[in-house]
Amino acid sequence: MKKSYLYLLTCLMIFLAVSCKKDEEDDPKETGGNTEYYIRFKADGTDHVIDDQPALLATFSSASSQYISNITGSDGTKNTGFTIQLFDGTPIRDTVYTGYENKGTYYNGALLSFSSNDSKSYGSGYPSDAYVTVDTLTATYIKGTFSGTVRELTGTGTLSITEGKFYVKRVN
Repeated sequence: MKKSYLYLLTCLMIFLAVSCKKDEEDDPKETGGNTEYYIRFKADGTDHVIDDQPALLATFSSASSQYISNITGSDGTKNTGFTIQLFDGTPIRDTVYTGYENKGTYYNGALLSFSSNDSKSYGSGYPSDAYVTVDTLTATYIKGTFSGTVRELTGTGTLSITEGKFYVKRVN
């Protein structure tokens, strides 16, 4: 009986060790002791990675009953930029932000904007189908996922934003 118990316990420990392995693709890279932040996404199926470290920032502000976060990144060498804006009537937190709606005393939801390397600018506008999940929010960073449709600001084109992930340094 004791051997069966030890065998079962060993199998359970091995199973737990294997099943709890982190997904390394989503882990931030460490280079020289520094964390590499990013905004990654597909625009109509084309991969985009914004990883210019000094230009990846998350800011937080509030006025009256309106709370806002701007998660932004740009890459001058690729001439691209991306911004995620979050709006709420309570402090920004780990939750899902979707759409964009006037609640009377505050706005609630999310907006996306993208500046592409072909000098076109896009925004989710109103109504917004942006879908942003904040998975982790700490005193030093914000991490999550996003998707939605953005429309060309000076034309009629649209882009489908999919598989979006962000891990950005919080500066306030």
